[in-house]
Amino acid sequence: MSCHVVRVQTDYEKETDFTNYSTYNYFDDMQTGLSELDEKRLIKIFDLGMQNKGLLLSEEPDFLINIQSGIYQAPRSSTVGVGVGGTGRNVSGGVSMGIPIGQTNI
Repeated sequence: MSCHVVRVQTDYEKETDFTNYSTYNYFDDMQTGLSELDEKRLIKIFDLGMQNKGLLLSEEPDFLINIQSGIYQAPRSSTVGVGVGGTGRNVSGGVSMGIPIGQTNI
């Protein structure tokens, strides 16, 4: 299970007036990067969304949809905590710092 946010990016001509279009389809050679099951699920969701907007799936479409996926990960910051402390006569204290692992610069 993942707790990461899904980031969606779109690319189209900003001046495009989609109200002029009534049909759509998908690129024949889409390389979605998804499993077959996930690709079918995503296309089903796209189809429902397009139908809700009054668009029809067609063999002679007004526009084509391409789906691509990728994994984006922020570099992990692995650290090890080192603590130094001492006690004496009911007084205690400590110092802690993180040391980056696998980084050439600290």
